[in-house]
Amino acid sequence: MTGQLFEWEVVGRRKFAFDGHYLKWREALNWVIRNQSMIDNDPLEPNTLMLSDLQFTVADTIGVDANEIRIYSALGSAFDFFHGVDIFIAYEGKIVTIDLTVNESKRASGYKADIILSERDFEKEDIWGAAQRVASVLLA
Repeated sequence: MTGQLFEWEVVGRRKFAFDGHYLKWREALNWVIRNQSMIDNDPLEPNTLMLSDLQFTVADTIGVDANEIRIYSALGSAFDFFHGVDIFIAYEGKIVTIDLTVNESKRASGYKADIILSERDFEKEDIWGAAQRVASVLLA
């Protein structure tokens, strides 16, 4: 599976139309938050089963209701292109940025996002480990 196909499987096919303008990290984050409606994404109700599973598993790991966990898509935005963030999760004002990849070697070679998630992380047995990594960043 290619990286783009994996991103589509996790997030869905809708993505931002990148205009090429650089935005600083915080500006890119805020732009994505303000413009989720452009890609028909509701951060409280993820578009795919994979993101919904992640949302519920993170909520369960933290011990809160799933409606307290927001998942934003950044695919195709300046946040994606310049800061390596495909999705991010927000809880009580804290953010964990995530790079979705099929390239397992990224874990060892470094990356821009807080966490890397691969196909393996979305398998039923491994979603708990992914949720724990997300929760540890959100609760730090």
